[in-house]
Amino acid sequence: MGSQVTSSSLNDHFLLVSLPAWGCLRPLCAFAAKAVQESNDVVITFMTFGDFDKRIEAECDRYIPQDGANLKSHIRFINIGGEGFGALDLISIINQAFPDYYAKLARCESVMSKSTGISSASTRPPTVAIVECNYLPIMQAIRAVSGKEVQILNWYSGSALFKLRIFGPEKFGGLGNALERAHSIAGKTGRNVDEVAKEILSMTQGELVCLPGLAPFYDYEWYPYPEDIVKDLPATSFDFFKTGHQFIEDCDGFIYTSGDAYEPEAIHATRQWLKESGNRPLYAIGPIPPPGVGQSSFNITPLLGTEMSESANSAPFNKFMNQILNTHGKNSLIYMSFGSMWWPRGEYVKVLVEAVLKHRIPFVHSSI
Repeated sequence: MGSQVTSSSLNDHFLLVSLPAWGCLRPLCAFAAKAVQESNDVVITFMTFGDFDKRIEAECDRYIPQDGANLKSHIRFINIGGEGFGALDLISIINQAFPDYYAKLARCESVMSKSTGISSASTRPPTVAIVECNYLPIMQAIRAVSGKEVQILNWYSGSALFKLRIFGPEKFGGLGNALERAHSIAGKTGRNVDEVAKEILSMTQGELVCLPGLAPFYDYEWYPYPEDIVKDLPATSFDFFKTGHQFIEDCDGFIYTSGDAYEPEAIHATRQWLKESGNRPLYAIGPIPPPGVGQSSFNITPLLGTEMSESANSAPFNKFMNQILNTHGKNSLIYMSFGSMWWPRGEYVKVLVEAVLKHRIPFVHSSI
């Protein structure tokens, strides 16, 4: 934190905590940078973890003008523990470490980043916490210390349709209160409630689903490979749904990286849902394009992200990407990421690879 930023000059203190996945973190970096550009009386504490520090700081820097040193001083990065990039391991560490760090922030005490050993000076207490719904323990820690004085907003990087389907009311095509349904069915049948919940969340019952802005479809079409989803993905586990549902019910509003231009019907339905469940706001802030997108010309290398450009093995990759654009022309290159935790597999990846080989489309395969 720069010395020019003092608690007396601040009106707001935003606390940011994301999932340890780049698709969630990257737009949050853009949000942080844009927030300090919009207002000079806000300070941001960006809680980092594992080995993500350099990537997060570099991504925030990309959205701040070169002469914005003062703006950068309004964002401080506090690593709260962990190693590497393993999402599930880091989530557990974040949940455990957060309460102590938050208590210090609320008391305006200095906090030390575990990755650098540098302590950041105290500011005013947090006024807004922007948190993923996977972090119910974080919400509980904030409420235990600050009550309702700190506004907790659910950060979500993805389509509004997903949250609407998984957590929204049935009248908007959502699963409704699936927890109550699971307990009710389990009570009547004597079945295990976890098994019933997984059955509901697997969405393979052959029911017709009508979501705003989409043509009607059968529930089993939601996941093209349901057997893998049910077995492997935390998004369909009973614990995830239970804690996520409670977070969604108790938070003070949503921030989505989607926008009205992308899915107007789903955004409108979500706003109606939130209005009816406590008159809560939805801030749909998308699109958030990287710097350079939309200009008449730009180089591909900066858009790959600093995490790629800093890699020792990045030079051949960057050369290949630019070569494809030069030899095949504009719009000839597709750069695809399958995500940190959710990705297609098996036959679906095989079909994709076979298609690009058949049509002689240049491509790069990268795996962790």
